[in-house]
Amino acid sequence: MKKAIRTIFAIILVFSCYHLIRDVVQILELNNDLTEIFHRTHQWCGQYCNYVTLPLEIIGLIGATIVLKRNKIGIIGIITLLSLLLWPIFQFLP
Repeated sequence: MKKAIRTIFAIILVFSCYHLIRDVVQILELNNDLTEIFHRTHQWCGQYCNYVTLPLEIIGLIGATIVLKRNKIGIIGIITLLSLLLWPIFQFLP
């Protein structure tokens, strides 16, 4: 696998870890700078905002880890990359 592809999956892994930790901290209501950076409230998800992205974070975390360990993209890598298409949808909804 090319270095650029490995870098993309490493970035997905780091971002998924960060976002999962941030969401868990928000669910536990331990608000701090980590939970407030680059965060805005959304109207469309209401009280479930902290839970909406958990599946995407888990897919990113597991998928990127498997791809990096196998050193092959395969179907899991494709699913992981396709899941990235949902992030902008969640981000730009009001």
